[in-house]
Amino acid sequence: MSENLRSILCGEDHWHWDTDNANTIKFNEDGTGELNIFIAAEFAWEPKNPTSLGGIGGTRRNPHPISQFGIEMTLAKRATPRMREPQWRGWLINELLITDGAFLPKACTVKLEKGNFLTPYTIDYIISGEGPYTPHYAIRLAFDKSPYPPRQEWKEPTGAPDSLKM
Repeated sequence: MSENLRSILCGEDHWHWDTDNANTIKFNEDGTGELNIFIAAEFAWEPKNPTSLGGIGGTRRNPHPISQFGIEMTLAKRATPRMREPQWRGWLINELLITDGAFLPKACTVKLEKGNFLTPYTIDYIISGEGPYTPHYAIRLAFDKSPYPPRQEWKEPTGAPDSLKM
């Protein structure tokens, strides 16, 4: 993975699925990361076959792909640093909510795009007419399949995992 691509991927504090900072993913330079929403797990990650898809450009109507790469992610049972703080003790996270299969390595393809984007969560609110103003983002990280465990790897998927279409 090029230094430029790594700096974009790891340079964000967190990548957001929503503007409430509840659904986030973070990639660290050292090959670790954090995945938050209903689980709060650290993970190991490794890029596979990164390719550059062109220069920086793109608009709201015409997003421009920057790069596409495979990634292998392995969730850890270890909670994220924030969830190890005393006020979060007792919350059901990680292995209490997901099966052992969720902690096996998973591969997916990630596309990095330049343009003018809203979060997927915000788009649903705008369509329904309920949403407040939301920020726009210049770069989008798009996964071919969710980085969250699939439905069959949740112990009780009928609640939040089903409502968020994980």
